[in-house]
Amino acid sequence: MLATAFDFLLEKQPALIPKADLIFLLDSSDDVTSAVFKQKKDFIKSIVGHFQIAPNKTRAAVIRYSNSASAVINFNTHDNLPDLLTGIDNIRFLVGRRRLDAALREANKMRERARLGVRTYVIVLTAGRQAVTQPLDKAAQPLLDSTAHVIVVGIGSQPDDRELRSMVDHDRDVFRLLPAELQLQAPLLVVYLASQGGKRFLI
Repeated sequence: MLATAFDFLLEKQPALIPKADLIFLLDSSDDVTSAVFKQKKDFIKSIVGHFQIAPNKTRAAVIRYSNSASAVINFNTHDNLPDLLTGIDNIRFLVGRRRLDAALREANKMRERARLGVRTYVIVLTAGRQAVTQPLDKAAQPLLDSTAHVIVVGIGSQPDDRELRSMVDHDRDVFRLLPAELQLQAPLLVVYLASQGGKRFLI
């Protein structure tokens, strides 16, 4: 059987994005079930599995958010893929209100620790709406003004389209997926990241 163009792209992912700093925002709010939380962790694992995880290659950080937001995995926590996958598996499920604004501010702090001249992607996973009236566009603006490329994945039917759009530069950076689709669509998101080339990326 001949390999498809899509299969070829997936095989070439490490070559297409040899270095990156990935920041994932993981929703752990009240209306997220433990099953969906696990599906989101598996989605993150699928994405990082397409990169060469090493201190001088690709690094990944995970920020968990509900009432507040904090880094549960930092860029320097795991320097190889097996340890990173185990670390993601071990992230505990919390409950609380969904503070996307807090998650975005924490992501910007993490973004300040990204490497110069390396593509930085912020991947926001949310299964619902912001719990407070803090405007998300204001919370997201420091990230959007930076060289980081923000991608938002709205999971299920609860996320609000206007909120999702307010966190990104372009409509194409918003993805709407059902929980059951996350694992299947993860490789397509990786291909999308590779196609973007990094926002205002400095060689």
